[in-house]
Amino acid sequence: MLKLYKIETTTIMGDTIITMAEESKFQIFNDYKKEIDFTIALELEILNDEIENYSENAINKDDLMDYLKKSYKEVNLSFGGITEVLPSKFYFDYKEGTDTETFIDFMMSEVREEIDERLSIPDIEDVQVLIEWKVLEGLYQCRLLLKDWISKIFHKSNTNSIIDNPYPEIFRNGESFSSFRNILVALNSFDKDENPRDRGFQARANAIYTIDKNCTDLNKKLLVPNILLSDFVKFLNKEFKLGIKYHSKFKLSSGEKHEIEVKKFY
Repeated sequence: MLKLYKIETTTIMGDTIITMAEESKFQIFNDYKKEIDFTIALELEILNDEIENYSENAINKDDLMDYLKKSYKEVNLSFGGITEVLPSKFYFDYKEGTDTETFIDFMMSEVREEIDERLSIPDIEDVQVLIEWKVLEGLYQCRLLLKDWISKIFHKSNTNSIIDNPYPEIFRNGESFSSFRNILVALNSFDKDENPRDRGFQARANAIYTIDKNCTDLNKKLLVPNILLSDFVKFLNKEFKLGIKYHSKFKLSSGEKHEIEVKKFY
């Protein structure tokens, strides 16, 4: 299989040394990616069928939403501690497009060791780091699918308020407050203990605040009209115990990179 790629082998003092051409590194990486993508696509079809079957037999939309939120939470919890070789930060930076090079270089350095040992390109199931990549990708794509379902059901929800509104000065009704939390959950804003993440929580909350303030469809808005940033910050501090110190020139962390995801809920 080595002959399919631009790889040279030389022997020094009885040891075989393999040199992988740069284009071959990306070719091997992309071949693995295609195989993983194909497998995950089949798994997603099965999951989507399961959700559709549940939706057909669900008692009501609340029942379906509870099922989706529970499934989403289980997927999020599954991310914790599942990798032994692959640093999860490398993977998430790669998926978010902030650092693809580090991920590819790390993966190929690990595979290179297997190539050196086998003198062939190993299968995914034979290399721990590739197995972990496949597992992470499966969870990541499952989470996206569940987010899409949650968004779809969210838009179909009854607009009549049947839930108490704990923050009437902030939210239009109880369902609006519940939806606000659901969006934060969908944006992976909480850790495994359901506490706000140390990094990025403000930005995610600000993305919702910004999109909602610019929303012209009153039926889709969650926040009361003309809400002040100071009141919104007070709410965040009270509900999530953030300890934000507001002042006249205060600005929440930029939520621009999360706004595309938030718009899916509007």
